[in-house]
Amino acid sequence: ALRLGAVYAGCDDALSKILTDYSDALGIAYQIRDDIEEFFERKGADGIKALKPSLLLALAHERAVNIASVADRMQSVFIEQGILRAASDMMELYKSRALSCLGQLTNPDLKGLLRRVISKIFNEIDVMGCCNDYKAGHDRRGGEGPSSTD
Repeated sequence: ALRLGAVYAGCDDALSKILTDYSDALGIAYQIRDDIEEFFERKGADGIKALKPSLLLALAHERAVNIASVADRMQSVFIEQGILRAASDMMELYKSRALSCLGQLTNPDLKGLLRRVISKIFNEIDVMGCCNDYKAGHDRRGGEGPSSTD
């Protein structure tokens, strides 16, 4: 949708590449976060179902006497073996890649809007160094925000 809007607005190839890189990185980070949440936030039978389908998991599910116990043990193994940390690190890597794309943008309004997309998806409310949400002159009441770094 972002790229379609950019094409419709007549963006140049350089901006199109930045937006493509941003979208790809943000999409991967979002999917990793979604996978983590699906597995670790569901309890009981739903926790085991959160794993991707496979014959081995189907057989394990079929034979499990206490499915909630199996899901809890799997969560513990994921934490103990560093699987959760590795997935979280990958998510942060791709989120950082999306953020670094914003540093290449010259339009401060577009930069701020795309930064807000990341903030909304990942529930982050801090002002990122790459983009100032409240630039000087944008406050209708005459307040002074930080000057744009671009």
